[in-house]
Amino acid sequence: MALTEQDFKDVAEPKYTSLIHLDQVTRSKCKDTLQYFVAFSSLAAGRGATGQSNYSWANACMERVCVLRKEAGLPGEENYIFYTSDKYCLCEMSNINRHLTRMQI
Repeated sequence: MALTEQDFKDVAEPKYTSLIHLDQVTRSKCKDTLQYFVAFSSLAAGRGATGQSNYSWANACMERVCVLRKEAGLPGEENYIFYTSDKYCLCEMSNINRHLTRMQI
């Protein structure tokens, strides 16, 4: 089944626009006091998943917001969540390849 433009927007838009709004508010209201800014997304953003280009694109946008925050000297971390047979795993972006290699994924 192919994704329509509306299918793409229905999934992607709320995910990335909410993080962009949160980024804007925290930059203006608590720039000097905010210690953590953490976004969680699926491993599909970096590895891809069949039929989920909308979800992957939204996750990649979330990652970019965190990268831009770090470049501006602000807190910003993205963590990936993925499922392996019987449990969920949470990995920081910088450690994802090490964890996947260890798990032989």
